[in-house]
Amino acid sequence: MDTVVKGLITLFNTILESSSDSQFYFNVYKYIDFIEKNKTLSKIIEKSESAYSKEFSKINKNCSPISDEAASLMDIQIRILEQNSLYAKDYAFLKTRIYDNTLWNEEDCNKKCNWYDNKRDRYQNRLNQFHATFLKTLEKPADFQFDLKTGDFIFYNTHGNLPLGGQEFKVFSTLYSSLDFQADYLRLIKSYNPTVEIAQKSHRDDLFVIIRNLKERLNILPATKTSNSDIFKNNKKIGYRLVFSPNDKNIE
Repeated sequence: MDTVVKGLITLFNTILESSSDSQFYFNVYKYIDFIEKNKTLSKIIEKSESAYSKEFSKINKNCSPISDEAASLMDIQIRILEQNSLYAKDYAFLKTRIYDNTLWNEEDCNKKCNWYDNKRDRYQNRLNQFHATFLKTLEKPADFQFDLKTGDFIFYNTHGNLPLGGQEFKVFSTLYSSLDFQADYLRLIKSYNPTVEIAQKSHRDDLFVIIRNLKERLNILPATKTSNSDIFKNNKKIGYRLVFSPNDKNIE
């Protein structure tokens, strides 16, 4: 994986050094092509796309039939979903606009870059956002494994299972699959109590208990010399985030 990441970074740096707009778009094409043709990278993107499509369908179903109020709520939910999706936030935009648009080569690019006149900064900003997020995604810890389909986990020498459908599974799977491993209080609470619209103190207290139970399952609590490091960070007034130490991470 280390070689793959280095290749991705090299392609990104090549984009930054593009001396013309035509070269810039051509290099973005090659960057996306590298992801699409690499089995490991493309699998990550496909997994994110699948998760996005599934959640999008749920939102669409829950907001039907469409009324003005439902349409407004649906729009808000989709925006939040897109912002938390590796695929939908920036990658889909770049892939659709550049990679899927044509089979680029230098000659074609010179002819068709008028489609993107004066928009290079816009594409560069979207690429910067995606690249930074993708690199973080590739840094998922090797010493922590979690199966979203079964609930099985391994954290160093601690092996266990979070029962599917349980509150602990719903909260942890939401965090683990979120952008930057982070989710706000309401999103985490709604994962197991979808009727809640505002994260009151009582709801946050319940969530705190669930997080504590997760820490016990993961051998974080009680804190001893042999317990695992605490990967749960409570960002007050915001939500929770999973933070893995350098010893937990390995991109090999």
